[in-house]
Amino acid sequence: MTMDRFLRWTLLAGVALLIALATAIPVSAHALPVASDPLPGAILQQPPRVVTMIFNEAPEPALSYINVLDTAGRHHEVGHAAASPTDPRVLSVGVANVGKGVYTVSWRTVASDDGHRITGSFTFGVQVLPPSRFSTQEAAATSALTAVGVTARAVYYIAIVFLLGGTAVAISVGPQFWGRLRSILTGAWVAAIIGVIGITDSQLRSAGAGWDQLFHTSLLGSFATRLVPALAGAGALLIAPRVASRLQRWTMAVAGLGAALSTLADAAANHASTESNPVVSVALQWVHILAAGAWIGGLTALLLVISAVPAQLRSRLLERFAIVAVGCLLVVAATGVLRSVAAIGSWQGLVTTLYGAVVLAKVALLVILGGLGVLNRVNARRATSPPNGFRRVGSMQVVVGVVALVLSSALVNVAPPSATAIAFTGPAPIVTTGTDGNTLKVHLEVSPGNVGFNYFTLTLTDYATGSPISGATVTLGFLFNGRETIGTSALPLTSLGKGTFSADGANLSLGGSWSITAQVETTQWIYDVPLQLTTRQPPTTP
Repeated sequence: MTMDRFLRWTLLAGVALLIALATAIPVSAHALPVASDPLPGAILQQPPRVVTMIFNEAPEPALSYINVLDTAGRHHEVGHAAASPTDPRVLSVGVANVGKGVYTVSWRTVASDDGHRITGSFTFGVQVLPPSRFSTQEAAATSALTAVGVTARAVYYIAIVFLLGGTAVAISVGPQFWGRLRSILTGAWVAAIIGVIGITDSQLRSAGAGWDQLFHTSLLGSFATRLVPALAGAGALLIAPRVASRLQRWTMAVAGLGAALSTLADAAANHASTESNPVVSVALQWVHILAAGAWIGGLTALLLVISAVPAQLRSRLLERFAIVAVGCLLVVAATGVLRSVAAIGSWQGLVTTLYGAVVLAKVALLVILGGLGVLNRVNARRATSPPNGFRRVGSMQVVVGVVALVLSSALVNVAPPSATAIAFTGPAPIVTTGTDGNTLKVHLEVSPGNVGFNYFTLTLTDYATGSPISGATVTLGFLFNGRETIGTSALPLTSLGKGTFSADGANLSLGGSWSITAQVETTQWIYDVPLQLTTRQPPTTP
């Protein structure tokens, strides 16, 4: 197969892949809550003894917390939040001295895989309605994108890419050319180790912890699995020129394997490991960086040694690298699309979020890299020896590749849209509607819809035009439809403007079916609008 034909098939395969991925299923990441007991906005008749939260992935218990505070800011949690022995995604904390009142659950999680911090809060009431169903939960906030975190990971990625490609080229050209690569490979190993330390330091800082706490958390595992292969690879690189000639290439291969295994450990400690199929996701992430290493790292090493390589070997080496580069371009594009679709989840997330903007920037850089690669291929074919144009364009490719790696470092430190889109709310309000058949329409929401205290929100609109009716007095009348005879009760609503009225009360005192009458009075008329509602059982804590 000729190179031109290979390029055409690569383009067609890439287009087909993009079309196929348009319907991919999104996934989530970061330790975000998906359920709790009590629920946000719950009204408990008895004080809870335990507050439990369930997250979409396992948080690190030693660095996470659940606090329970009353309206005066006093703490009521007992001890530190602990993980369930049967499900590491579940954190619980005991509570004490909880009486009638409103309580705020303030929580923080640090993901056990990547160290990302998430914070949030919600409220519940004990025999009291929380202030409003609209303020029972504060949106979860993720750890901020920091210069230290991005820089540390960028140093690590750039170093690993140079190591992967540099060791591959060193094996290809032989030990007689290693002198030209020794400085960059040695520097890359030092940078990789510094990057590993910096990544862990950034994670500990994000969690508000110090290095003295590392050995008591799961972050120690990701730190060790990144660092140990890197140290082993550095050792192999140092002894490679000193072993017997027949073992030198094998020793250099061990150095490259150390870089590859460190990269695998990094992929297993990031977003990919929390997705619906973690083995496939981690493998895709790993292959993505391996292909980038063979392409950009290999090109960097090739630019350093190509002028010293004999003309016959040089031509063959450039021809082989061109095929490898095209294959790596396809792999980087394919795995990048797969990972991005999983993280973003929708086309809207691609254009409306910071994560999507960084992905689009990477796509633009990938297109530029592909164009420079084609130009470099043309330059390489013009003469037996590589012209200055080849080195100039190749250097531009390396610079663009480094920028892409910096963007990749930012992506790891940004919560994907599929993570921040996870919903964590209490039960939806019960909705009932009615009309007098001629003049007005009533829309009533009851939250949380349990027996006991509830928040009532009524919207009043004109029957014909749908415009809000504001100049009215609204009172709700309650009649229980069950066997028990408890009499009727009334609840006056307060006008909030624009046809909306609200109040809170304990009028739904029994579980079951209720007849509610919305009495609407203006200076000109009075209408009664009948409504029907059935309560739900309130969430309780054992």
